[in-house]
Amino acid sequence: MADEVSAVDWMTDLAERELSLDKALSPAEKGLYIAIKTLRPKSIAVLAHHLSISASSVSRGCAILVKRGWAKIELVSREKRVWAVVPEFVQVKQAALLSEIYHMQPYKGEFLLKVLLDAHVLSRNYVDNARPKWLVNPTTGEQMEIDRLYPTEDDGEGNHGQGASSVLGQAGRNAQSQAGRNAQSQAETSAHGQVGRSAHGQVGRSGHGQVGRGAHGRAGRTDQDRASKDGNGFEFHGPQHFGPTKTYPDVEEFKKTQARDLMKKAICADHGVKLIVVTYKDLSPTGILRRIPNTLPTGPADFEGSFMKKVAELCNNYRNNAKNLR
Repeated sequence: MADEVSAVDWMTDLAERELSLDKALSPAEKGLYIAIKTLRPKSIAVLAHHLSISASSVSRGCAILVKRGWAKIELVSREKRVWAVVPEFVQVKQAALLSEIYHMQPYKGEFLLKVLLDAHVLSRNYVDNARPKWLVNPTTGEQMEIDRLYPTEDDGEGNHGQGASSVLGQAGRNAQSQAGRNAQSQAETSAHGQVGRSAHGQVGRSGHGQVGRGAHGRAGRTDQDRASKDGNGFEFHGPQHFGPTKTYPDVEEFKKTQARDLMKKAICADHGVKLIVVTYKDLSPTGILRRIPNTLPTGPADFEGSFMKKVAELCNNYRNNAKNLR
């Protein structure tokens, strides 16, 4: 199991397998789910427009997905917005898988940071352990890296600015666009034959790798809300970044670490990347929200679901252990 594989890939694969096996859903509804997840439409009307399907057909399909726990609908500015989410029975399996993956990680704090970002940030336009060619320590010539880099902003519908060109290039953008076209094609092919059904039931829950927290209603933001020309980077700093610890007691080594941290932040700023430092104190499903800038797209999160409860448990254990290192 390669440690560079993001947990979101494992969780998404598991969810998509369960979606495929859900016999209560037609191929049309499964295709609609993929379209919702990929396109992230701002309303059901916009989704219908994207897919060239009647709004009534899309509404019926969305209602069925809600009943089965695969979607959530909320009213935003008088428009119905639909989110792709994960049912509770799938979250139970995701939580068990997360525990298994977590215990194999060499850098658990960094891993939890990425899990939290996966759970809240909608954009998959990122690079983990990114090493831009310009990020070099000027005193040693050492290539430095960013734990996670979102190279450009995302408007919530898969549209990106030009900042990614310096990191991902045109091929990365083309691949992402092709994924959206494939999902749209699958939904179009099957949804026209959809039979109307009555669909009543409670709204489904969200889960890992699907959607995050709503972007609206967040207050108390700092200067990290300012858009960066070429994106946002996230760095996890353990206790050793702030002073000698029981595990890392060497004072001179701490000074070198501190110098590298300052250089990295300054170099990133010079190249239009806002470097956001996350500490063990920020590692919780709600705590991480203080560190996510409004320039990154987010959606609603299910804090009461099994997956997020497992994330909270792992984060709490990590924070308690980190306190004892000082």
